[in-house]
Amino acid sequence: MLLPHIISRTITNKSRVFSHNVVFNGLFAILGHDDHTENIVVGSINHQKSKEELLFQAKNAERFPSRLKAIETLTFFDEEDSLAKNPFTDKSIINLLVSATKDNFWRVRQFAVQKLFNYDGEDFLEVEKALQSRIKNDTRSYVRADAILAIKNFMNPQNDILFRQALNDTSYTVQAAALEAILLNKPPDGVEIATKYENSANPSIFASIANFYAEEANPERFSWFENHLSQINGGDLYNVLGIFGSYLVKSSDEIKIKSLPLLTKISSESSEWFLRFAGIQAMSLIADNQQVKKVFKEIISKEKDERLKKIYKQFDDL
Repeated sequence: MLLPHIISRTITNKSRVFSHNVVFNGLFAILGHDDHTENIVVGSINHQKSKEELLFQAKNAERFPSRLKAIETLTFFDEEDSLAKNPFTDKSIINLLVSATKDNFWRVRQFAVQKLFNYDGEDFLEVEKALQSRIKNDTRSYVRADAILAIKNFMNPQNDILFRQALNDTSYTVQAAALEAILLNKPPDGVEIATKYENSANPSIFASIANFYAEEANPERFSWFENHLSQINGGDLYNVLGIFGSYLVKSSDEIKIKSLPLLTKISSESSEWFLRFAGIQAMSLIADNQQVKKVFKEIISKEKDERLKKIYKQFDDL
């Protein structure tokens, strides 16, 4: 628990001068001489805490935002700063993250799990065991799903067993994460597994299967992509159009040209500007094809939205 800070301050009010204690508690400063609301000053305390203080706060604060804030501060790492110390080489911080995967509040557990994505430092086995435990036992689907994604590159056959068990999870989010983790390594039964889930209407599961099919780049998958993308809209469509673009990049010119009606409809007729942009982005990936390039330039020239017109200037030299 964060304790109030008591600071002595001199306060001037018209012709009178008072000397009172100021009690800082969270975001409010309460002047000590009475209880009137006019004596409340909005403010905040912002001071540098030592690693030891932050570790103590992360382990002992009663309120979860305080624990979460301490962990965020301890694990912040600016990769562009050549002088910055990587917190993930600090054993005390790794121990904290492992412990935080068992926190009472799910958001703290999820944050700790996310910070351990692809971890390959000391105490690797302890980290892996903690993440495996979240997959098996966590009550929150988002934590289970993120734990799967965190260890998908650990190359442990035992994890593959966990992933396959997770396909029976009641959460689509967990199933999608399990599919992504399993199909990442292109197992012998990968196509069989993908086929079993390829007709799912869930956007997350579709994305996992789409990533697998995009890598495969089989021309026979075009109809599957086209049918599913025609039934998705809004943010879900925005999120998967990039996967379709990756599929097209690896496809033949015939497939690229076949994609034009769908991409043209999205990039010129969608009511949401961000969907039109996503359609143009996907088309730009295959604009080396002259027929695609012609349609691409025509759509850009007809765009009326001022935001997109500015963005599309990046394609002037394409």
